[in-house]
This record gives sequence, C-alpha cells and structure tokens, in this order.
Amino acid sequence: MLLAFIYSMVLIKTSLLGLGVVSIVLSVAFIVALRLNLPALPVNAKSKFIKSFKFVLFAHLLGYSLLVSKLLLIDGWQDVPMFIASHLIMHHIWSGLIAAILTLTTILKYQTFIAKPKTAKST
Repeated sequence: MLLAFIYSMVLIKTSLLGLGVVSIVLSVAFIVALRLNLPALPVNAKSKFIKSFKFVLFAHLLGYSLLVSKLLLIDGWQDVPMFIASHLIMHHIWSGLIAAILTLTTILKYQTFIAKPKTAKST
C-alpha cells in the first residue's frame, strides 16, 4: 500500500513542477504497474488509485489539447507574446489544480485505508 502512496506523491510533485509530459508517462506507468499487481493491494484500493492516476493522465492531456487549440488560434506574430503569457498563467493554474485535487484524494485514501477511525466509547 505504501508504494501506491509513493506513486501518488511522485505525481503530485511532477504536477507541481509543471512537468506535464513526465506526469503523463508516469501515470501510464503507474496504472500499468497497478494492473500488473506490483504493489499487492485490495481491489477497492487498487481501483481508487487507478482512478486517481487516470484523472492525472486525462487532465494533463486536456491541458495539452487546450494549448494546441490556443496555438491554432494565433493569427500572426503579434499574438505570440500574449499566447506565451496566457500559456504560462494557464499552465501554472492547471498544474496546481491537478496537484491539489490529487493531494486531496490521496489524503482521503490515506484516511480510508490506513488511518483507523476511532470508535466512540459507549457508556
């Protein structure tokens, strides 16, 4: 189970650093590793981790498709500086959002699978 959490932490870090292509490659590798049952996990834990890694994969692919669509809308050289500036802003917001969502889902998985909820004592 620890290895799956390390996978999540690596994806959080690469997303925060803005390494979209690295995040895409790693998320595919982590999905394949989980499907090959490299860290032995319960079925429900494995499906939740795979769902998170698929989110990272498709969110980064969506970010790149938005970038390509913006690139196709450039009319001339006068639009290039605005394209670069808007891409940098969009890139930072998008990467931070992906990392934040993955962080929250990883914390929720930790609370569900690792941290034992304390039961209330009945009197």
